[in-house]
Amino acid sequence: MFRICPAKSRISQSEIIFVFRTLESENKNKLYKMKSLKEINVKRTFTYILITVAAIALYFGLVHLILMVANVSKSAPSTVYGLTSKRQFALVALGLALLSAILGWRTFRKSAAHTSILHGKSWPVVAIVTGLIAVIGGVFNLATSNGGPGSGNGVLGSAQALVLGLIGAILGGLAMARFRRKTTNP
Repeated sequence: MFRICPAKSRISQSEIIFVFRTLESENKNKLYKMKSLKEINVKRTFTYILITVAAIALYFGLVHLILMVANVSKSAPSTVYGLTSKRQFALVALGLALLSAILGWRTFRKSAAHTSILHGKSWPVVAIVTGLIAVIGGVFNLATSNGGPGSGNGVLGSAQALVLGLIGAILGGLAMARFRRKTTNP
């Protein structure tokens, strides 16, 4: 494309224009190919956004429903700040529930593929067990708490652990069922 010229020689304006037009035509072809790869489907993106918003609303609706059923939905008259022992317990349960949901989702997605679930059936079992432990911890903490959000009892974390633990356990169970169905029907 470019040629090295001695310092004394000058490049004419027509040569510069020719090189520029050559580069411009090559870039147009590249840009056109890249544009077709990066084309955005607006309808699909909008659908994904709506599904995400609906899932978030359903999640927080279930958490609020659990707080109402446990009769701890009213906020505390005085807010307790800091990390209390019940809040720590709720955070541990919430961490287990989050781990369960992530493992359940990954194994559910892997079970749809033609390969085994992460080299065996142990990960869906881990998702189910951690989800059930989180659910039991969340129910225990909700049953023993006597105040609402802000009272230091960890009721919000416990309610979220209950919802996420159930989601993780259900996804792990669905992954095991799907994997079992694929192995029995080759």
